[in-house]
Amino acid sequence: MDINRNKLAIGTVQFGVNYGIANNSGKINYNEAKSILEYAKNVGTDTLDTAIIYGDSESTLGIIGVENWNVVSKIPPLPNDCADVTSWLTECITGSLERLKLNQLYALLLHNANDLLSSHGDIIYNTLKEFKEKGIVVKIGVSIYNPEQLEEILKLYDLDIIQAPMNILDRRLVNSGWLKKLKQMNIEVHIRSIFLQGLLLMEPDLRPNYFNKWNLLWFECENIIKEKKISRLELCIRYILSFKEINKIVIGLDSLKHFKEIYNTILKPPINLNENLDCNDLNLINPTYWKIK
Repeated sequence: MDINRNKLAIGTVQFGVNYGIANNSGKINYNEAKSILEYAKNVGTDTLDTAIIYGDSESTLGIIGVENWNVVSKIPPLPNDCADVTSWLTECITGSLERLKLNQLYALLLHNANDLLSSHGDIIYNTLKEFKEKGIVVKIGVSIYNPEQLEEILKLYDLDIIQAPMNILDRRLVNSGWLKKLKQMNIEVHIRSIFLQGLLLMEPDLRPNYFNKWNLLWFECENIIKEKKISRLELCIRYILSFKEINKIVIGLDSLKHFKEIYNTILKPPINLNENLDCNDLNLINPTYWKIK
């Protein structure tokens, strides 16, 4: 399915920090990161997703050289004691550009969308808009954790991109109607967390005991995998591919081998699923709620 070839965006959090419940290999080293980007570029991937809070991810990307990529970065949550919001934002943005060795970002997102709903919302938005008008940033937007955040934010501000979690269990963006609404509003949709930090790819015997309370869901997942004769990775990716409203799928990696497996899967046809896997329990679908000893 060549139509999906450029839907892949490389999430680079593991270029800068150890990340993910299923990550046993730690942070990706420089040579592996460089190999991933070289291979990905050759097969038509054009977008990278990073953030200031992703350790030295931006610096690593800058050393590798990403001037021919569409780079999306994110501003950290606004500090409570920030006295000069405009200066702080300007320092964040110029710092990102310096580390990435770029003159322009494809997109700049707020890591904490609720900052736009704070008393500083207008200052934040106007500062981002100014950078956009100067051509330093092509698009501006927010990273959300819950579609409910969109209702108020999009009443107040015009945004170009929304990044949101979505996967075989977490279908809030679809069920709320927001996925279709965003398409109608001509807002670019980037989906993250399709593997739920790697949890959805784990073998049952390696999954922490905390997740046993959702055994009926895991049982249903295994049934689908056996019935369709596909891998867990295929199930996760090909489900997301069934939604044409999605512009980019941000996928975290731990190796070049992993990227090749993902890329080969994204060329396969989509899979539609019934509602048996749909889950609204934040204790499962939002990793910040996980209580793992």
